[in-house]
Amino acid sequence: MKKQLFLIAAFLLLTLTYSEAAVIIKNGLTHLHYINSTGIQKGSIIIANTGNKVQRVKIYFNDLSIECTGTVNYTEPGENFGSLYPYIKVDNRDITLDAHQEYEIIYEIDVSKKNVQAGSLWSLIMVEVEEPIAIDKKTPGLEIGSKIRYAIQIIGNVGISNSNGLKFTNIKLGKDENQNRVVKVTLSNDGDFLVFPKMELQVFDENGNEAKKVNISPRNVYPRNCQTVSIDLNSLPKGNYKAVLFAEFEDEAIGVNLDLEL
Repeated sequence: MKKQLFLIAAFLLLTLTYSEAAVIIKNGLTHLHYINSTGIQKGSIIIANTGNKVQRVKIYFNDLSIECTGTVNYTEPGENFGSLYPYIKVDNRDITLDAHQEYEIIYEIDVSKKNVQAGSLWSLIMVEVEEPIAIDKKTPGLEIGSKIRYAIQIIGNVGISNSNGLKFTNIKLGKDENQNRVVKVTLSNDGDFLVFPKMELQVFDENGNEAKKVNISPRNVYPRNCQTVSIDLNSLPKGNYKAVLFAEFEDEAIGVNLDLEL
């Protein structure tokens, strides 16, 4: 069953929690492994309870896909065509953390027992703190709580990639939710491997002078998935501009010339 969820940055969410529920991930939310076609690799996720009370943590899996519209889908493990779930296991699904305790969740990726084609496989290990971080007691007899939930992306690159299928599929001028002028850019990946390209937009005025330059931090673009970014143009005066947009990953790059009428 597919669920559509709005992703909230983990550290922003943590600012809303009480200190008693401060369970954190200490070694990052993305773990990338390079594996040969008969290989086995181990990894770990380090969690810590920085609060003053015992916390119970539940571990489970989801799959992840990102549509070209920007919709992020969490699906049941094994549903995604590139799911890593059949090849990964964790050492513990139910953890109790004492105050100020750390715990290392060990996982193992094993592609040695099946004929796995070269490409990227990925799934999410979900780390969820069972105790709610906020309770709404305004309604008699009803308590509504929110939980801390982390989605850690585990990626296995099986074999060696010779090229990537990165391309621009949609570029258009528009406005964001605050009515700021933006150019919306959609990158898609038709290849078999994850790419995380750097992007840059250079804007020139009618005299050929550089009017704006924007660097966009790399974002994961999974095989047969997309990423859509909005580049703010609100600081530019009204007028006609020329622009160059390009994306680069490893030794390959794509680019396009744009005419912007603001």
